[in-house]
This record gives sequence, C-alpha cells and structure tokens, in this order.
Amino acid sequence: DGFAFDDINITSGSGCSAVAINSFPYLEDFESGTLGSEWCVPFNSFSSVAVSSLNEPNNGSYHLTMETVPARNIGTNEALLFLDLSGQTNLEMEFYWKEFGDENDIDGIFLSDDGGSTFTRITFLNGENYTNNTWKKIIIDLDEIAAENALSFTNQFVVRFLHRDNFFIDLADLSTSDGFAFDDIVIRTPAPCLPTYSTLPFVDDFESGAFGSAWCIPNTSFARTEVSSENGPNTGSYHMVMDTDLTGTDARNEALLHLDLSAETD
Repeated sequence: DGFAFDDINITSGSGCSAVAINSFPYLEDFESGTLGSEWCVPFNSFSSVAVSSLNEPNNGSYHLTMETVPARNIGTNEALLFLDLSGQTNLEMEFYWKEFGDENDIDGIFLSDDGGSTFTRITFLNGENYTNNTWKKIIIDLDEIAAENALSFTNQFVVRFLHRDNFFIDLADLSTSDGFAFDDIVIRTPAPCLPTYSTLPFVDDFESGAFGSAWCIPNTSFARTEVSSENGPNTGSYHMVMDTDLTGTDARNEALLHLDLSAETD
C-alpha cells in the first residue's frame, strides 16, 4: 500500500485569452495536434479536454476529446471557440460528434454574443440516445439559431462545446466509459442550390437512391431530409424521409421541388 505525490503547483486561475477568427470559411480538423489561438479551454476540476490521436478520429490522425480524469468524479469539460462574426450573414456550422457510453446530463452546444459572459443552450447532446463510438454529422444554421435566441453576430461570438460526466473514455469497456469527441468543425456560407426546373409529367420514386436535380434540400438546423431505404418505403426500396439529427431537438425539414409550369394550362 502507499501513495506518492510530486510537483505540486498552486496558481491563480487564468481567464480565457483567445483571438477571434474573422475569416471564413473556417476549418478545424485538429490535424495540427494542438488547439489554435481562437480556442480556450477553461480549467475545471477533474476535466480533461485534449487534442488526441486516441479513440478513432473521424478523419485524419487527431480529434478533440473530453473525459473525466480520474474516474468517479464529476468533471465538466468545456472548449470555447471565439469568432468575430461582425458583418457576417448566411453562415452554417457543421461538425462531427460521437460519445462513448455517456449518460445524459447538461451536455450540449451553447452560443454567446458577449464574449462568454452569458451563454444560451441551442441543443443538448444526449449520449444515451446514440450508438457508442459512432460519428454523427450535425449542421447548425447559425443565422436561424441566432435569430430564434435573440443573439447577434458580434465580434465576441463564442461557441461552447460542453460535456459533463464521471468517467474516462474506455473503448475496451463502453459499459463504464464516458466521454465525447468532436472533429472536422466547419463554419461557412452554404453552397447555393442550382436546380433544374422539371417539366410535366414529373415522377420521382426515389429508386435512384438520391435526390434528382429538380430538388433542393436546405441545411436547416438539426434537420435530416434524405433518401433512405429504412422505415418501410411505399413501393420499391427507397423513399424520402424527414426527421431530426438530434433526438429531443426541434428541427424544420424542407425539400424544395422545382417545376417549370410555363407551358401548362390546367
């Protein structure tokens, strides 16, 4: 039995000192192996936020992980991304997220327009509702979400990625494991939809397995509109389905069909 201690260091806490990104599109794939100056990781007891090559990144060699160390303590993990959105419009944020046997808590994505003095939750990330160690793509329409929550695009805009639980990541035993990972964060102007206007008769049974050129699918927040073979198509193997990316989060799904009716009389 016995303990050992070494290198004890007690310092005053330091606030976040980040340089807000003001050039878009912005990509963070963590492949530099470290966080850039636009990021801040607040100190919280028992938290571990790290750019890591462990636990299977989405693409490349690195991703951002959050876990509690040592286990059986409640740890709150935060990573703050600072953005200068002054003068910006029509922006979306896309990222990949996965969980490791996590239980539902206060975990989620938060936004601030005052440099982090106050935050507004825009969605929960409920780990219990998803398959362990499986990447999930999430798209957020920043203009839409900011308007819904009375937030402005300021030069002190902050995205807060937050996780809280009581165990570290353990791929060997996901029954006791906790933790989050994030990868491939992109902030950009959505690509414009350039449809082909279809004349009549128009038929789409979706059996091609994809949307045709007459369709546009806007990237509205947390929405998932896709051609799918799941959930019992009426005929054939495919149909169009609409649901939400994140269970428990409201989403508005849209599918826009473009028709040329100029020659029609009835």
